[in-house]
Amino acid sequence: MVKKEEFYKLHAGFCKSIFNPKRLAIIDVLRRESMNVNKIAERLETSQSNISQHLGILKTKGLVSSSIKGSCTYYHITSQKVFEALDMVNKVVEEKIRHDKKIGKSVQ
Repeated sequence: MVKKEEFYKLHAGFCKSIFNPKRLAIIDVLRRESMNVNKIAERLETSQSNISQHLGILKTKGLVSSSIKGSCTYYHITSQKVFEALDMVNKVVEEKIRHDKKIGKSVQ
């Protein structure tokens, strides 16, 4: 059994690997389909090397896996639960934005 403190460290490391703007964008792009680095870089208007670095982090944490088709490596999210978790966080963020806008309007 993992001790609570160790669990929290693992949890924080996992979350840290996801909650980076570029990695969130990569996960979002991979929501629709598996892609190779070139296609991800094109969609996100970022260099291939930068995308590769982020994919490496996501892969190390087990969030992304890859498969080879012909001469290309395609990346995909390992579990639908990753999307479910991010969707929950998105709802919290959207709620916060709505709340902040409402507060801002009442203060003005």
